[in-house]
Amino acid sequence: MQHFGGQCKGSSYYDVSLNLAQAFCQAGKAQDTVNECEKLEKEGMLDSEGLQIYAVALWQFGKNNLALSMAHKAVTISKHYIKASTLGLLCKLIYQIMGQEYTMTELLKTPGSSWQ
Repeated sequence: MQHFGGQCKGSSYYDVSLNLAQAFCQAGKAQDTVNECEKLEKEGMLDSEGLQIYAVALWQFGKNNLALSMAHKAVTISKHYIKASTLGLLCKLIYQIMGQEYTMTELLKTPGSSWQ
């Protein structure tokens, strides 16, 4: 288990909050998703997975700059590698907001170890 702000990742609180945020996001309830992610962030429990959900919700809510910021933060805190699904989601998000050229530039900046 990893510790975030005195709470444990894998704790019931973290699991329920993250699952609730994901369910809200999948249901298109961007404001509810943002609220749940903000609670996790205040508790210091927003990890890479939570940041991905947060980024998508912010994009759905129309807060593109903040969505990009959360997407970049998710990539930054992903340790030595980024899962293919994570990279795919973040690329799609960046592409939807910024377009093809910007997305390609960002991909070229991604550390080589991310592709392993």
